[in-house]
Amino acid sequence: MSVLRRAVKTGLDDEFTLLLAVGADAPGDVQVVPHGEPLTEVAALVDGDRPEDLDFTALVDKIDPHALPGVQQKASASMISTPLAAGFGRFILKLSQAGFPYLIENEAIHLTAARSLNIPVAIAQMIADRTGTSGLLVQRFDRFETGGVWKRSPFEDATQVMGIPPSEKYRADAIEVVEALASVAHAPRVAIRNLYLQFLFAWLGRIHRVRSTAVHRISAPADGTRTGLPTA
Repeated sequence: MSVLRRAVKTGLDDEFTLLLAVGADAPGDVQVVPHGEPLTEVAALVDGDRPEDLDFTALVDKIDPHALPGVQQKASASMISTPLAAGFGRFILKLSQAGFPYLIENEAIHLTAARSLNIPVAIAQMIADRTGTSGLLVQRFDRFETGGVWKRSPFEDATQVMGIPPSEKYRADAIEVVEALASVAHAPRVAIRNLYLQFLFAWLGRIHRVRSTAVHRISAPADGTRTGLPTA
């Protein structure tokens, strides 16, 4: 965020200018661009099939024109998230920052644990660059391929479904969040089960306040496919 702020010469309180700088690749199928500009696909900051050919540390100070959640100053945002386009998918590459050791390793462990409980989570894999620096490669759940073209899946978080402002993300009751998201799901009973499992898992992991902007509904592609990470 600090690199982006310096690039557009504005402050953190100028949210609209910051949004225009990164809005062409917002999560889901939403794009925000200056009036009159075309909607185009923003090139990923990293493009390549072989992480061992990259240098992750060189990405830290690059301007990233992609809107990714987690800009607030807290542990979950102390990782650098960089979109990566590879021949086998669209991903977010997460890198730890100084002062927060083993942050991505901790996230990888939690993803593995959630998957073992049959909680739907993004496909993720620990990788390393040519210098041995670790990164967590997470497949984007809001991108899918159809006919050789990458498209965007629309999704909404619970605050959008409930019609409440993001500023009230911690005030929504868990039961209200589950009921709201289940009401717009194709399989409400399955959605209720999965959502309560996620809340329970978060509680067991000492995340006692799950914000409603962190829980979403996503529209599955009707004719697209999602490709996974290589097994090697």
